Amino acid sequence: MSITINHQTNDISASSGSMTIDGSAVGGGGGGVTGFTSADNTASPNNTVNVASLAVNSSSTNAGAAIIPKGTGAFMLGIPDSGTTGGNVRGASAIDLGIYRTNANQVASGGDSIVIGNRMRASGTEAIASGKNSVASGYRAMAVGYDSNAVSGGTGARYFGIGAQTQYRVDTVTIAMRIVSVSTGEVLLSVTTQKDIASHASGVDVFKFLDLGTKALEIESGVAINEPVNYAVRAAVEQSIVEIVEQGERRELWKYKFPDTQERVNNETMGNNDRIVDGNTN
Repeated sequence: MSITINHQTNDISASSGSMTIDGSAVGGGGGGVTGFTSADNTASPNNTVNVASLAVNSSSTNAGAAIIPKGTGAFMLGIPDSGTTGGNVRGASAIDLGIYRTNANQVASGGDSIVIGNRMRASGTEAIASGKNSVASGYRAMAVGYDSNAVSGGTGARYFGIGAQTQYRVDTVTIAMRIVSVSTGEVLLSVTTQKDIASHASGVDVFKFLDLGTKALEIESGVAINEPVNYAVRAAVEQSIVEIVEQGERRELWKYKFPDTQERVNNETMGNNDRIVDGNTN
């Protein structure tokens, strides 16, 4: 079912089926909505992009508002069309708060999954994807997005046609990782790590007029250094794993295994000083 707001008449209609708000049914034939006041806000600053609104007009001082799907229907901000406009069909009881996508699969397609943000995909059951360009495909997986151009800046100067400039930019990749009990479904551990991706560019240029302004000379040179994104993602994942292991040991979910005294003596006698973890040498 979809809801349509008529900017001219301020009427609200359902394209198919019906919905109930404050005990009053609104059918596909159109009509008002009890408990709400609709408006088309066209005054500045909304004169260029108008804003249609529904305001609760309940008689109580404080009143909540709810849109409740039927059964295991999903809550979403667009109608699925298998394209980039509406995206693919959402999963059962999913919540999709994305309104822009570059691929039809960038939706909350997993059962009980949640998408918060644009160009996100939560295809795993109970998966959560937030931020931008994040993908959560595993069971109860959680992904937090890649923040582009988090910090940027630069400096430059020019004197008598000779100039130099430098620019920098910092992106941030965020990794969320959880340990879930397969027997109870309980989230045992959850960690989030971040890694900055730095980029730097510098250059010089010359612009001169020669022969009494009849000829122009222009020279440019520069260099850019970009930290590999794959390396940053790997570093963030490795840091998440280290933090998961340390938290699990502190909470006594597991314990480090150290070689006993005799085993250590044998290793030192044989000249093998490798560390032993779970019976394997590193």
